[in-house]
Amino acid sequence: PLVNSRNSDYSPAFGNGEYTEMYFTSSRAGGLTEDIDDRTGEAFSDIYFTSINKKGIWSAPVVVAEPVNTQGHEGSVVLNKRGTVMYLTQCKVAKKKSLGCRIYVSKRKGKLWGEPQLVQIKLDSNTTIGHPALSEDESTLIFSSDMLGGYGGKDLWLTQTEKRNTWSNPINLGPIVNTTGDEMFPFAHTDGTIYFASDGHVGMGGLDIYKTSQDENGAYLDPINLKCPINSSADDFSMIIEKSGERGYLTSARDGGKGGDDIYQFELPSLQLALKGVVTDSKTGGI
Repeated sequence: PLVNSRNSDYSPAFGNGEYTEMYFTSSRAGGLTEDIDDRTGEAFSDIYFTSINKKGIWSAPVVVAEPVNTQGHEGSVVLNKRGTVMYLTQCKVAKKKSLGCRIYVSKRKGKLWGEPQLVQIKLDSNTTIGHPALSEDESTLIFSSDMLGGYGGKDLWLTQTEKRNTWSNPINLGPIVNTTGDEMFPFAHTDGTIYFASDGHVGMGGLDIYKTSQDENGAYLDPINLKCPINSSADDFSMIIEKSGERGYLTSARDGGKGGDDIYQFELPSLQLALKGVVTDSKTGGI
C-alpha cells in the first residue's frame, strides 16, 4: 500500500543486483511539479525510489531529485546490475507543450545521480522513443518507438553500443514480434528472453504481456502470451523478473488495485510433489 497510490504507478525497475531496491514511475502528488497534463488529467510523472527491508516491507517511495526528474514527464527506466547507470525516458516540455520523448543516461556518483545525457542513437529529429531495456552485458538497448520503417503503431527496436555513448542504427525486431498495434515496455532477462507488452497480438484484453527469444539463427520466435494470472482483461505491462526466474513485478490496471495502474509482485509457487506406488519383491512378485 505504500508503493501504490490512487494515481498511476508503473514501470518498476530493479535498482541493484540484490533486488532490494526499486525505481518506478508515478503521477502521484508530491513530484517536482504540480502541473497537470491535459492528456491524462494527472500530474506530470516522476521517477520514485523505494527499498525493501528484511521483513519484506517496501519503504515509502521518495521522489528522485533533479536532474533525473524535471518539470516534464519522466517515464520508464532501467539500471545496470550494479545500480550505477540509469537509462531513462524524459519527455521535455516547454510552455506546457510536449517536445517529444528521448532516452537519456545518468551515472550515479555516490548517492547522487548526474545530469542525464542524451543517448546518441541515430534518429530523425522528430522521432519519439522510450521504454529502454538493457542487456546484462550493457551492450544492447531495446526500446519502443513509432519511427519510420516499423509495422504500425509503436514497435520494438534494438541498438548496440559502438563507442562511448554512441549507438548503432536501430534494428526493428521484425514482424513476428511487432504488429500493426503497439509493442512497448520491453524487459531483457539474463537468459535472453524478452518480455514485452502488446495490444496487437491476440490477447485477453488491452495490453497483455508476452515473451519471445531468439532461435539458433538469431530469428525471434512467435511471442507467447503469459495468460492468467499474469494477464487480465485490463492493461498488463512492464514485467521484470529476477535472475532466478522465480519472482518478479508487473504493472496492471486490473480490479482490486488502489487506482489507475498499480505495481504487483508475483512468485512462482514451489512444486508440491507426492509419490505413490506399490513395493514388490523382485523375485517372487509378492507385495
